[in-house]
Amino acid sequence: MNKYKKTVINIILLLSSTLLTFTMAEFALRYAYKESKLLKKPMDVDLFRAAYPSVYHERLGWVPAPNTSGRENIWGTEVTIDENSLRSNRNNIRFKQKPIYLAVGDSFTFGDTVSDRETYPSNLERFTRSRVLNGGVFGYGFDQTVLRAEDLVQKYHPDALIVGFILDDLYRCQLSMRTGAYKPYFSKPPNIELKNVPVPRFTRLMKSSLKTARKSAIISLALMKISPSLYLTGTLGKVQEHNSYMEVSFYLLERLQLISTNNDNIPIILVYIPMRSKPAMEQSIAEMFKNYIIKNKLDSIRFLNIANEFLTLPEEQFLSFYSQFHLNITGNYVVAKRIAMELDTITKN
Repeated sequence: MNKYKKTVINIILLLSSTLLTFTMAEFALRYAYKESKLLKKPMDVDLFRAAYPSVYHERLGWVPAPNTSGRENIWGTEVTIDENSLRSNRNNIRFKQKPIYLAVGDSFTFGDTVSDRETYPSNLERFTRSRVLNGGVFGYGFDQTVLRAEDLVQKYHPDALIVGFILDDLYRCQLSMRTGAYKPYFSKPPNIELKNVPVPRFTRLMKSSLKTARKSAIISLALMKISPSLYLTGTLGKVQEHNSYMEVSFYLLERLQLISTNNDNIPIILVYIPMRSKPAMEQSIAEMFKNYIIKNKLDSIRFLNIANEFLTLPEEQFLSFYSQFHLNITGNYVVAKRIAMELDTITKN
Protein backbone atom coordinates (compact mmCIF):
# COMPACT_ATOMS: atom_id res chain seq x y z
CA MET A 1 0.00 0.00 0.00
CA ASN A 2 1.50 3.30 -1.04
CA LYS A 3 1.78 6.33 1.19
CA TYR A 4 -1.09 8.22 -0.51
CA LYS A 5 -3.62 5.38 -0.05
CA LYS A 6 -2.57 4.93 3.56
CA THR A 7 -3.16 8.64 4.26
CA VAL A 8 -6.64 8.51 2.67
CA ILE A 9 -7.58 5.43 4.72
CA ASN A 10 -6.38 7.10 7.91
CA ILE A 11 -8.47 10.21 7.15
CA ILE A 12 -11.55 8.07 6.46
CA LEU A 13 -11.04 6.11 9.69
CA LEU A 14 -10.59 9.36 11.65
CA LEU A 15 -13.75 10.91 10.18
CA SER A 16 -15.71 7.70 10.73
CA SER A 17 -14.65 7.40 14.36
CA THR A 18 -15.40 11.11 14.93
CA LEU A 19 -18.86 10.74 13.39
CA LEU A 20 -19.52 7.58 15.41
CA THR A 21 -18.42 9.30 18.63
CA PHE A 22 -20.58 12.35 17.85
CA THR A 23 -23.59 10.12 17.10
CA MET A 24 -23.17 8.11 20.28
CA ALA A 25 -22.78 11.30 22.32
CA GLU A 26 -25.85 12.79 20.63
CA PHE A 27 -28.02 9.78 21.53
CA ALA A 28 -26.60 9.69 25.06
CA LEU A 29 -27.41 13.37 25.63
CA ARG A 30 -30.88 13.02 24.15
CA TYR A 31 -31.57 10.13 26.52
CA ALA A 32 -30.11 11.98 29.52
CA TYR A 33 -32.09 15.15 28.77
CA LYS A 34 -35.24 13.55 27.39
CA GLU A 35 -37.38 15.25 30.07
CA SER A 36 -35.66 18.60 29.67
CA LYS A 37 -37.46 21.44 27.92
CA LEU A 38 -34.10 22.46 26.52
CA LEU A 39 -34.09 19.75 23.87
CA LYS A 40 -37.74 20.15 23.01
CA LYS A 41 -38.81 22.64 20.37
CA PRO A 42 -37.06 25.94 21.20
CA MET A 43 -38.93 29.19 21.49
CA ASP A 44 -40.13 30.20 18.04
CA VAL A 45 -38.48 33.59 18.04
CA ASP A 46 -36.04 35.23 15.69
CA LEU A 47 -35.90 39.00 15.38
CA PHE A 48 -38.52 39.75 18.03
CA ARG A 49 -38.54 38.06 21.39
CA ALA A 50 -41.90 39.33 22.57
CA ALA A 51 -45.06 38.04 24.23
CA TYR A 52 -47.23 39.06 21.26
CA PRO A 53 -47.04 38.83 17.45
CA SER A 54 -44.91 41.59 16.00
CA VAL A 55 -43.47 42.67 12.66
CA TYR A 56 -40.26 44.38 11.68
CA HIS A 57 -40.19 48.17 11.44
CA GLU A 58 -37.14 49.84 9.92
CA ARG A 59 -37.31 52.95 12.15
CA LEU A 60 -38.72 51.56 15.39
CA GLY A 61 -37.42 47.98 15.37
CA TRP A 62 -40.82 46.30 15.73
CA VAL A 63 -44.52 47.10 16.03
CA PRO A 64 -47.53 44.90 16.84
CA ALA A 65 -48.48 42.68 13.89
CA PRO A 66 -51.45 44.31 12.13
CA ASN A 67 -54.80 42.55 11.79
CA THR A 68 -54.15 39.97 14.50
CA SER A 69 -56.44 38.86 17.30
CA GLY A 70 -56.87 36.04 19.78
CA ARG A 71 -55.48 34.66 23.02
CA GLU A 72 -52.29 33.10 21.67
CA ASN A 73 -49.93 34.96 23.99
CA ILE A 74 -48.14 34.08 27.20
CA TRP A 75 -50.86 35.74 29.31
CA GLY A 76 -53.80 34.05 27.58
CA THR A 77 -55.55 37.43 27.31
CA GLU A 78 -57.71 38.79 24.49
CA VAL A 79 -55.48 40.92 22.24
CA THR A 80 -56.70 42.64 19.09
CA ILE A 81 -54.42 44.65 16.81
CA ASP A 82 -55.95 46.75 14.02
CA GLU A 83 -54.66 47.35 10.50
CA ASN A 84 -52.49 50.25 11.73
CA SER A 85 -50.69 48.24 14.45
CA LEU A 86 -52.73 49.91 17.21
CA ARG A 87 -54.34 47.87 19.97
CA SER A 88 -58.12 47.86 19.97
CA ASN A 89 -60.02 49.16 23.01
CA ARG A 90 -63.10 47.06 22.21
CA ASN A 91 -65.48 49.77 23.42
CA ASN A 92 -68.87 50.09 21.76
CA ILE A 93 -69.08 53.84 22.08
CA ARG A 94 -70.20 56.43 19.56
CA PHE A 95 -67.57 59.12 19.55
CA LYS A 96 -67.65 62.65 18.30
CA GLN A 97 -65.08 63.49 15.63
CA LYS A 98 -63.09 65.42 18.26
CA PRO A 99 -61.31 65.20 20.62
CA ILE A 100 -58.93 62.36 19.85
CA TYR A 101 -56.29 61.31 22.36
CA LEU A 102 -53.16 59.32 21.50
CA ALA A 103 -51.40 57.14 24.08
CA VAL A 104 -47.87 55.84 23.46
CA GLY A 105 -45.49 53.90 25.68
CA ASP A 106 -44.20 50.43 26.41
CA SER A 107 -45.93 47.25 27.63
CA PHE A 108 -47.64 49.15 30.46
CA THR A 109 -49.45 51.28 27.87
CA PHE A 110 -49.98 48.38 25.48
CA GLY A 111 -51.51 46.44 28.36
CA ASP A 112 -49.47 43.33 29.12
CA THR A 113 -51.35 40.77 31.28
CA VAL A 114 -54.81 42.28 30.56
CA SER A 115 -57.36 42.01 27.75
CA ASP A 116 -58.29 44.75 25.27
CA ARG A 117 -61.02 46.38 27.37
CA GLU A 118 -58.86 46.33 30.51
CA THR A 119 -55.88 48.45 29.36
CA TYR A 120 -55.57 51.97 30.68
CA PRO A 121 -56.17 53.54 27.21
CA SER A 122 -59.43 51.55 26.97
CA ASN A 123 -60.48 52.64 30.45
CA LEU A 124 -59.54 56.21 29.59
CA GLU A 125 -61.77 56.04 26.53
CA ARG A 126 -64.75 55.13 28.71
CA PHE A 127 -63.92 57.79 31.30
CA THR A 128 -63.64 60.59 28.73
CA ARG A 129 -66.20 59.29 26.21
CA SER A 130 -63.62 60.30 23.61
CA ARG A 131 -61.59 58.23 21.18
CA VAL A 132 -58.25 57.06 22.59
CA LEU A 133 -55.67 55.44 20.30
CA ASN A 134 -53.46 52.85 21.99
CA GLY A 135 -50.04 53.15 20.35
CA GLY A 136 -48.19 51.36 23.15
CA VAL A 137 -45.70 48.66 22.15
CA PHE A 138 -44.28 45.87 24.32
CA GLY A 139 -40.56 46.08 25.02
CA TYR A 140 -40.08 49.69 23.92
CA GLY A 141 -37.52 52.05 25.37
CA PHE A 142 -38.27 55.72 25.97
CA ASP A 143 -36.42 56.48 22.72
CA GLN A 144 -38.71 54.21 20.67
CA THR A 145 -41.77 55.65 22.41
CA VAL A 146 -40.85 59.20 21.39
CA LEU A 147 -40.06 58.13 17.81
CA ARG A 148 -43.43 56.36 17.57
CA ALA A 149 -45.16 59.45 18.98
CA GLU A 150 -43.57 61.55 16.22
CA ASP A 151 -44.90 59.17 13.57
CA LEU A 152 -48.41 58.73 14.98
CA VAL A 153 -49.02 62.41 15.78
CA GLN A 154 -48.36 63.24 12.14
CA LYS A 155 -50.83 60.58 11.06
CA TYR A 156 -53.71 61.11 13.51
CA HIS A 157 -53.36 64.76 14.65
CA PRO A 158 -54.56 64.11 18.22
CA ASP A 159 -55.83 66.82 20.54
CA ALA A 160 -53.57 65.56 23.32
CA LEU A 161 -50.64 63.17 23.55
CA ILE A 162 -50.25 60.78 26.51
CA VAL A 163 -46.75 59.38 26.97
CA GLY A 164 -46.46 56.56 29.50
CA PHE A 165 -43.08 55.34 30.74
CA ILE A 166 -41.41 53.36 33.50
CA LEU A 167 -37.91 53.53 34.95
CA ASP A 168 -36.60 50.65 32.83
CA ASP A 169 -37.59 52.51 29.64
CA LEU A 170 -34.85 55.03 30.36
CA TYR A 171 -32.18 52.32 30.73
CA ARG A 172 -33.27 50.88 27.39
CA CYS A 173 -32.13 54.12 25.72
CA GLN A 174 -28.55 52.84 26.11
CA LEU A 175 -29.19 49.75 24.00
CA SER A 176 -28.97 48.95 20.30
CA MET A 177 -30.28 45.44 20.98
CA ARG A 178 -32.57 44.23 23.74
CA THR A 179 -33.70 40.66 24.49
CA GLY A 180 -32.60 39.56 21.06
CA ALA A 181 -34.19 42.38 19.06
CA TYR A 182 -32.33 45.19 17.30
CA LYS A 183 -33.62 48.68 18.06
CA PRO A 184 -32.83 52.30 17.24
CA TYR A 185 -30.88 54.31 19.79
CA PHE A 186 -29.49 57.81 20.26
CA SER A 187 -25.74 58.30 20.64
CA LYS A 188 -24.29 59.81 23.81
CA PRO A 189 -23.65 63.55 24.29
CA PRO A 190 -22.42 65.98 23.16
CA ASN A 191 -23.50 64.99 19.64
CA ILE A 192 -26.75 63.11 20.19
CA GLU A 193 -27.89 61.51 16.94
CA LEU A 194 -30.30 58.77 15.96
CA LYS A 195 -28.38 55.57 15.21
CA ASN A 196 -29.09 52.04 13.98
CA VAL A 197 -31.69 53.21 11.46
CA PRO A 198 -32.69 51.43 9.31
CA VAL A 199 -32.81 48.90 12.14
CA PRO A 200 -30.83 45.75 11.17
CA ARG A 201 -32.60 42.49 10.59
CA PHE A 202 -31.39 38.90 10.20
CA THR A 203 -31.00 37.17 6.87
CA ARG A 204 -32.86 33.95 6.10
CA LEU A 205 -29.54 32.11 5.96
CA MET A 206 -28.73 33.06 9.57
CA LYS A 207 -32.18 31.99 10.74
CA SER A 208 -32.17 28.66 8.88
CA SER A 209 -28.63 27.85 10.07
CA LEU A 210 -29.61 28.40 13.71
CA LYS A 211 -32.77 26.38 13.25
CA THR A 212 -30.74 23.48 11.89
CA ALA A 213 -28.14 23.74 14.65
CA ARG A 214 -30.84 23.58 17.33
CA LYS A 215 -31.77 20.06 16.19
CA SER A 216 -28.56 18.71 17.71
CA ALA A 217 -28.42 18.06 21.44
CA ILE A 218 -24.67 18.61 21.53
CA ILE A 219 -24.82 21.94 19.69
CA SER A 220 -27.87 23.05 21.69
CA LEU A 221 -26.14 22.35 25.00
CA ALA A 222 -22.96 24.07 23.81
CA LEU A 223 -24.88 27.17 22.67
CA MET A 224 -26.81 27.31 25.95
CA LYS A 225 -23.52 27.14 27.83
CA ILE A 226 -21.80 29.80 25.72
CA SER A 227 -24.78 32.12 25.12
CA PRO A 228 -28.36 31.27 26.17
CA SER A 229 -29.67 34.27 24.23
CA LEU A 230 -27.97 33.11 21.04
CA TYR A 231 -29.63 29.71 21.39
CA LEU A 232 -33.09 31.03 22.25
CA THR A 233 -33.32 34.09 20.01
CA GLY A 234 -30.52 33.86 17.49
CA THR A 235 -28.86 37.00 18.86
CA LEU A 236 -26.49 37.99 21.63
CA GLY A 237 -29.40 39.34 23.69
CA LYS A 238 -28.31 42.82 24.79
CA VAL A 239 -25.85 45.30 23.32
CA GLN A 240 -25.18 48.44 25.36
CA GLU A 241 -23.77 51.41 23.46
CA HIS A 242 -23.20 53.88 26.32
CA ASN A 243 -24.18 54.81 29.89
CA SER A 244 -25.76 58.21 29.18
CA TYR A 245 -29.39 57.22 29.59
CA MET A 246 -30.39 60.32 31.59
CA GLU A 247 -28.80 62.77 29.14
CA VAL A 248 -30.51 61.00 26.23
CA SER A 249 -33.81 60.98 28.15
CA PHE A 250 -33.58 64.75 28.69
CA TYR A 251 -32.92 65.17 24.97
CA LEU A 252 -36.04 63.10 24.27
CA LEU A 253 -38.07 65.47 26.45
CA GLU A 254 -36.94 68.26 24.12
CA ARG A 255 -38.17 66.21 21.16
CA LEU A 256 -41.54 65.77 22.87
CA GLN A 257 -41.80 69.53 23.30
CA LEU A 258 -40.99 69.90 19.60
CA ILE A 259 -43.85 67.53 18.72
CA SER A 260 -46.20 69.93 20.47
CA THR A 261 -44.64 73.03 18.92
CA ASN A 262 -45.00 71.59 15.43
CA ASN A 263 -48.58 70.46 15.99
CA ASP A 264 -50.56 73.46 17.24
CA ASN A 265 -49.06 73.22 20.74
CA ILE A 266 -51.05 70.12 21.67
CA PRO A 267 -50.75 69.29 25.38
CA ILE A 268 -48.56 66.35 26.35
CA ILE A 269 -49.17 64.38 29.53
CA LEU A 270 -45.99 62.56 30.55
CA VAL A 271 -47.16 59.72 32.80
CA TYR A 272 -44.55 58.20 35.11
CA ILE A 273 -45.81 54.75 36.13
CA PRO A 274 -43.98 52.99 38.97
CA MET A 275 -42.46 49.54 38.64
CA ARG A 276 -43.36 46.98 41.23
CA SER A 277 -39.74 45.91 41.69
CA LYS A 278 -37.84 49.23 41.87
CA PRO A 279 -39.67 51.67 44.15
CA ALA A 280 -36.51 53.06 45.78
CA MET A 281 -35.26 54.78 42.60
CA GLU A 282 -38.59 56.14 41.42
CA GLN A 283 -38.60 59.39 43.40
CA SER A 284 -35.15 60.62 42.39
CA ILE A 285 -35.80 60.03 38.69
CA ALA A 286 -39.18 61.77 38.94
CA GLU A 287 -37.61 64.80 40.61
CA MET A 288 -34.94 65.09 37.89
CA PHE A 289 -37.57 64.95 35.15
CA LYS A 290 -39.79 67.49 36.86
CA ASN A 291 -36.90 69.91 37.42
CA TYR A 292 -35.67 69.58 33.84
CA ILE A 293 -39.13 70.31 32.42
CA ILE A 294 -39.49 73.42 34.59
CA LYS A 295 -35.92 74.69 34.13
CA ASN A 296 -36.02 74.36 30.33
CA LYS A 297 -39.57 75.73 30.02
CA LEU A 298 -41.02 72.71 28.28
CA ASP A 299 -44.42 74.25 28.79
CA SER A 300 -46.45 71.79 26.71
CA ILE A 301 -45.42 68.86 28.92
CA ARG A 302 -47.45 68.17 32.05
CA PHE A 303 -45.62 65.71 34.28
CA LEU A 304 -48.04 63.29 35.94
CA ASN A 305 -46.09 61.47 38.64
CA ILE A 306 -48.26 58.45 39.35
CA ALA A 307 -45.19 56.76 40.84
CA ASN A 308 -45.23 59.28 43.68
CA GLU A 309 -48.93 58.71 44.30
CA PHE A 310 -48.65 54.91 44.24
CA LEU A 311 -45.61 54.76 46.50
CA THR A 312 -47.28 56.76 49.26
CA LEU A 313 -49.91 54.02 49.60
CA PRO A 314 -49.64 51.12 52.05
CA GLU A 315 -47.54 48.34 50.54
CA GLU A 316 -50.44 45.91 50.38
CA GLN A 317 -52.56 48.37 48.40
CA PHE A 318 -49.63 49.28 46.13
CA LEU A 319 -48.98 45.62 45.29
CA SER A 320 -52.69 45.05 44.62
CA PHE A 321 -52.31 47.10 41.41
CA TYR A 322 -49.90 44.58 39.85
CA SER A 323 -49.94 41.14 38.30
CA GLN A 324 -46.36 39.87 38.19
CA PHE A 325 -44.44 42.93 36.90
CA HIS A 326 -47.26 44.73 35.06
CA LEU A 327 -50.42 46.59 35.99
CA ASN A 328 -53.41 44.33 36.52
CA ILE A 329 -57.06 45.22 35.84
CA THR A 330 -57.27 47.40 38.95
CA GLY A 331 -53.94 49.12 38.28
CA ASN A 332 -54.92 50.01 34.72
CA TYR A 333 -58.25 51.39 35.95
CA VAL A 334 -56.57 53.60 38.57
CA VAL A 335 -54.00 54.95 36.09
CA ALA A 336 -56.71 55.73 33.53
CA LYS A 337 -58.82 57.54 36.11
CA ARG A 338 -55.85 59.71 37.12
CA ILE A 339 -55.08 60.59 33.48
CA ALA A 340 -58.75 61.41 32.89
CA MET A 341 -58.60 63.89 35.78
CA GLU A 342 -55.53 65.51 34.21
CA LEU A 343 -57.24 65.77 30.82
CA ASP A 344 -60.24 67.33 32.50
CA THR A 345 -58.00 69.98 34.05
CA ILE A 346 -56.48 70.74 30.65
CA THR A 347 -59.90 71.04 29.04
CA LYS A 348 -61.14 73.45 31.72
CA ASN A 349 -58.06 75.62 31.30
